[in-house]
Amino acid sequence: MQNWTNLRIFLEALLLLLDFDPRLIKTRVQLAASVYNKSPITGKLSRHTSEKNIWIFDSYIPKATKDSGSRRILEIISILNLMGFKVYFTPTLGGYSHQIGRLDIEGAQIVSLKDGFGKLAKTETIFWICRFPNARFLFKKLKRMMPRSKFIFDTVDLHGLRISRNGTSAGLGLVTRMGLAILKKEVQLGSKFDKTVVVSNVESALLSDSGVSSCVISNIHELRKNPNRWQDRTGQIFVGNFHHTPNVIGLAWYLTEVWPKLPIEVQTQGLKIIGVPVPNLQLPRFSENIEFLGHVDNLEDLLQGARISIAPLISGAGAKGKVGESFGMGVPVVLTKIAAEGMNITNTVPWLITDNSSEFAELVVRLQTDKKLNYQASQAGFKLVEEHFSQTSAAKGLVKLLA
Repeated sequence: MQNWTNLRIFLEALLLLLDFDPRLIKTRVQLAASVYNKSPITGKLSRHTSEKNIWIFDSYIPKATKDSGSRRILEIISILNLMGFKVYFTPTLGGYSHQIGRLDIEGAQIVSLKDGFGKLAKTETIFWICRFPNARFLFKKLKRMMPRSKFIFDTVDLHGLRISRNGTSAGLGLVTRMGLAILKKEVQLGSKFDKTVVVSNVESALLSDSGVSSCVISNIHELRKNPNRWQDRTGQIFVGNFHHTPNVIGLAWYLTEVWPKLPIEVQTQGLKIIGVPVPNLQLPRFSENIEFLGHVDNLEDLLQGARISIAPLISGAGAKGKVGESFGMGVPVVLTKIAAEGMNITNTVPWLITDNSSEFAELVVRLQTDKKLNYQASQAGFKLVEEHFSQTSAAKGLVKLLA
């Protein structure tokens, strides 16, 4: 398993460094065909210039139940609608031909590249491009076609930072260096855009050190008080998209280094692991209390039925959706420093953070067995999300970004 994970880490870094993603070939061809032998659009604008248009590009059509990145972009679209913008959306990895022209995303119309140019060619349009691989191949051609438009680079997370940390956690020095080279390319690209968006203050500071200013628009979470009584809640929960390598690495670390240190009475309360694809990990002793549930339609009930959530990430970047989501539903989180990064936790409940496996296990035990401590942590986490990761805080960031 470790060899397969290391190979996956290396291939992800190599393909990103070489700018080769076979899934994007079709979109590259469509883009080339859309702009082939066409002059930049510099003529008179449409008489409908009072319309405010934003054209968003992301890899997939977002689904609220898929991941925190999807929920974030859906909330951003909702806020943009309230601000008076008409939103168009194109998924760069396709899979949407039957949905073109329909409002399959609430508040946004799905368009192909060809139809998007047809609708927006002579309007004032803001291009919002999510993720480094998309921004790298879209920006130059779109900027040439519509030079008067504004361009926003939404990093979602800094890919190079995440990959360099993957390499460090796996002891792969070459991958660490590749990640730093990718990060340098991200910084260079960000300097060409009109605005750059990041999801954490840590990433904003990193870009600022390289001379690139940015705006923080982090994950956006619903606030829902936990209705369950202490005696009706039990065990731990881990939520993660296992296509995302840091989740695989982090869960493997927890099962290997932390779970065996827990007393039997805590282990028997159980650990529920949510996410797909179900990772093929070597399980520790007493693994009969560990459940891999894959995808679930109703995450809220499972989260609020647990006494604690865990975020044992030892690599990765950006703000962690699993942390904000748990806190926003009244469930305290035990987490590592990387999981806490960008979450403003050090100013509220810093004692929930540790990279030491023994201390992590001790915190899990305390929060699963101490009702008062659990309540204090859940209240502090709930307030944290209310102040920093609500729709209101995101709206303030968007107003500033688009002013």
